Amino acid sequence: MKLGRYKRELSAALAYVVLLVAVGVAAPSFFSAANLRDLVLNNASTLLIAIGMTLVILVGEIDMPKLGQNIKYDLHVFANHGITVQGYVHDTMLQ
Repeated sequence: MKLGRYKRELSAALAYVVLLVAVGVAAPSFFSAANLRDLVLNNASTLLIAIGMTLVILVGEIDMPKLGQNIKYDLHVFANHGITVQGYVHDTMLQ
């Protein structure tokens, strides 16, 4: 496998690793189990949408207007299971 083909991707991955190391040095508590759990729980709906949209883009079936409907559905599913999602921006599409 030639790594030269992936020069752009490798440089982005390297920059990401450097950023993670810098955050770890500046704030060691950032990578604590409690903080990582809080990050996942507070950003679960965004994570689900991001994973779903990444798969949609990779497959080539891009349909961006349905994104708001997906977020609304995710918020309802979380609410039905007693999970309160905090931090999402109010959007008229979600009413």
